[in-house]
Amino acid sequence: MQRLPDLAPGESARCPPCNKELWRRCEDSLNRTLALTLAAAILYVIANSVPMLGLTIVGRGASAAVIGGAQHLWENGQVIVGVLVLFTAVIAPAFPATSNSTACASSWEMPARVVQGTAT
Repeated sequence: MQRLPDLAPGESARCPPCNKELWRRCEDSLNRTLALTLAAAILYVIANSVPMLGLTIVGRGASAAVIGGAQHLWENGQVIVGVLVLFTAVIAPAFPATSNSTACASSWEMPARVVQGTAT
């Protein structure tokens, strides 16, 4: 068993015999994770608000977003299919963004307060 040394941002730990990279400390990984999570949340809102389902018959058109499609299935008696569509297309994709934002918020280090020249 081998202990990894404390690494500065951008440095990597390598195996002495084979020189294979064991671990790399990424620079600013928390900010990158937060930026990607914010982008995912924005795209999630867009994906669930833009009409995705469309149908045109005899010159009449209708379209609905995914949530509206699930609601329409529910109202027409296809409750199980409506719940499955709602869960797989709306609820489940929200879990990764929620868990990433929670992880970022819990590991974010607040700057130390300075009171009369001393850090507290």
